[in-house]
Amino acid sequence: MENKTYIIAAGGTSGHINPAIAIADEIKKNEPGANIVFCGTEKGLENSVVPNHGYKLLHIDAIGFPTRLSKQLFLAVAAYFKGRRQSMDIIRKINPDLVIGTGGYVCGPMVSMANSMGVPTLLHEQNAFPGKANRFLSKKSTVVCISFEKARLAFSKAKKVVLTGNPVRDVFYGITKEEARKQLGIRENEKILFVTGGSLGAKTINKAIVDLVKNYSDLDYRVILSCGKKAYPGLMEEMGFDEIENQKNPKKPENPGTTSIKSEINNETNSGIDNKTNSEINIEIDKYKSVLDLKDYLFDQHLYLASADIVLCRSGALTCSEIAMLGKASIMVPYPYATGDHQTLNAATFEEIGACILVKDKDLSAKWLHNSLQKLFSATDTISKMEVLSKSLAMPQATSQIYQEIIKITEKKANTNNNTKTINTETINTETINTETINTETINTETINTNTTNINTTNTKLTNMKKSNTKKSDS
Repeated sequence: MENKTYIIAAGGTSGHINPAIAIADEIKKNEPGANIVFCGTEKGLENSVVPNHGYKLLHIDAIGFPTRLSKQLFLAVAAYFKGRRQSMDIIRKINPDLVIGTGGYVCGPMVSMANSMGVPTLLHEQNAFPGKANRFLSKKSTVVCISFEKARLAFSKAKKVVLTGNPVRDVFYGITKEEARKQLGIRENEKILFVTGGSLGAKTINKAIVDLVKNYSDLDYRVILSCGKKAYPGLMEEMGFDEIENQKNPKKPENPGTTSIKSEINNETNSGIDNKTNSEINIEIDKYKSVLDLKDYLFDQHLYLASADIVLCRSGALTCSEIAMLGKASIMVPYPYATGDHQTLNAATFEEIGACILVKDKDLSAKWLHNSLQKLFSATDTISKMEVLSKSLAMPQATSQIYQEIIKITEKKANTNNNTKTINTETINTETINTETINTETINTETINTNTTNINTTNTKLTNMKKSNTKKSDS
């Protein structure tokens, strides 16, 4: 059996990339010899995540389409068609058995070109409300895998829609809070709030956490904040943490718009408070350090999620699936500008059964967080109930179900190819038989003609002999 080749188009955020990694890992687990190639853009998060998991990444052009007529729209159209040409070259060179799209701008040119070239395609939609790109691509795709039943309505023109759930990487299976804390060096009895705004971070969430740590000294829990790579340097400055020396020394801000803890403390002289010494400032910063642990991006986020008592997060589809898989109590803050407000729909699935607390982005503040977390951390029974309810939403078979759809598609393609080969072989055999028949008939005709000639010659000789004998008799 020949090894199969797959192209996976995914990019932009971990919400699109991690499901693709999970699918790729499942393929490799079942087909060790499979050739898997990822396609993404040059600027996306995929450039660090995909190679980190050992997969090859090729680049094609793709950018987002704006909703209004602008210069950006023309650039997006140009990039789309350039991306399609690049996709065509890649498909011709690699000759994939299947093209898989899990989201991101890169899916547009790659999946549409695969559909145009007759290559089977599988789309995976993570959210309850699909975006325009997937709704458009679904019309010609072989199968669409959805994560929420609510999404089925948006794919009414798709050939086939299957509810599978979101694929989650194997590292989320079976990891316990105790094991995760042991690996991270977190004490068993320590209260942990893990905060993440997604792979790119969330400004509203970051601000609320920083204000919480700055303004409330009665926090009896530790906050681990994954703030995003872009926000990380600014927050390190703002908190006075030393980025290079692992948050040990204060650092003056380099950005004029950023106010560090040190400058804030010294500015208090305006209200009649004397300047504090560097030692006193460091003591103040050490207090913040004892509560807040800043991270830019976590490749091992499963450990931090598993170690947490409560998770504060956006409600992207993948985050929701990971929280459900681990069975975590959560406070979800949907991104207000998501397409079709799909993050609110995702979070509502949890809130409806009591698995999470949903708060709007505009309502999130340090004060709200302080009050809500005080109540929640003091109600261990409530946290336990939320964990059980959250776990009930998990779909642990998602990855294997998606792989089963992959098998159906590739086997059908293989059977079609085999049938085509058989038909061609039969055609060749038929033509050979026909040729041989013609040759045989030709030979037979020549034989008949030869025999006829011989008979005629013999008859002529006999006639001549008779005539000769008759003449002799007359004489």
